[in-house]
Amino acid sequence: MASDLSLAGHEIRMAELAEFADNIVAVQALGGIHLLGTAPMGGSPGFARIHLATTDVSEAVRGADLVMVVVPAYGHEAFMRALIACAEPGQVVVFNSGYFASLVFAKMLADAGRGDDLLIGETASLVYLTRLCGAAQVRIKASKRTMPFSALPASKTPEALRRINTVYPQFVSAQNVLETSMNEAGIIIHPVSTLLNTSRIEQIGPYCSSYYDITPSVGRVMDALDREKQAVQRALGLRRISLPQLLHEFFGSSGANCYEAIRACPNYHTQMTPDSLQFRYITEDVPYGLVPIASIGDLVGVDTSTIRAIIQLAGIASGEDYWQIGRTAERLGLCGMGHKELVRYVYEGNNKDFRKR
Repeated sequence: MASDLSLAGHEIRMAELAEFADNIVAVQALGGIHLLGTAPMGGSPGFARIHLATTDVSEAVRGADLVMVVVPAYGHEAFMRALIACAEPGQVVVFNSGYFASLVFAKMLADAGRGDDLLIGETASLVYLTRLCGAAQVRIKASKRTMPFSALPASKTPEALRRINTVYPQFVSAQNVLETSMNEAGIIIHPVSTLLNTSRIEQIGPYCSSYYDITPSVGRVMDALDREKQAVQRALGLRRISLPQLLHEFFGSSGANCYEAIRACPNYHTQMTPDSLQFRYITEDVPYGLVPIASIGDLVGVDTSTIRAIIQLAGIASGEDYWQIGRTAERLGLCGMGHKELVRYVYEGNNKDFRKR
């Protein structure tokens, strides 16, 4: 994102947490990032100058038109704490690949007494298919054609998009942050493909796979998770969006089920597998993607037994309690809400008025 937007003519500042300073040493030394592949936002691939790379989040955020949080979900809360301390009233803060981050951040802001002085929101996914390929070097394979976005509350989405679309015109309005957070394709694809290929991964380490090594049987497991996710969406009054629909909207691929849709997506032709279960395909997608869907399913009375089975299997195989780690309804600030209160909150905000006593 930093390199692509810089090449498109924007002034970019990058901030990393102090304990991970090594991640940006090369960017600081070179003064920028080498972008390979494609530059989707209008520039040409090459060297992208970065105006500032720092471990001082406040320095990077000061006066910024747009604050883009682009880290794995397990890194969100550290940046949320930093932003609570330094973000300026009226700034737009976007979590790219939501994983229910807006709900968590809204709760943290309220607990810190900051109320609604920031305009916050999230996307359904990262707009890029990309991989780091060396020190200060990144390759962008492709970008998604459209990217659903919602503010929290959703009543502020039009205002947020007016400010974001000058940078990313492909961001389009979603119903609310429940829609964006439930429509990250990786929460279906990644855990299932990784868990059902665990033996091979642990025997030979990371290897080059094709279409996530999906087979019809693996696809049927994904279909089962996908149906439960759609049942939760339906209970919340959301547009039911299947994984094949998502891949069509993002990439133009088509298929009647998960197996066909993934096999029809050229962008999934080749990728490296995780090197172990201690990889974000499990450590991000299970506790920050599947756990909240199952937890919200409980609130609205939807059976998510297949999703729960994957959460349980991932926890047993990796030796982690993902229910303890994950984003449950309580951590999302939704505890005690019924169906109507939950839906009203994501549209209007101010959850303290809607909780059941």
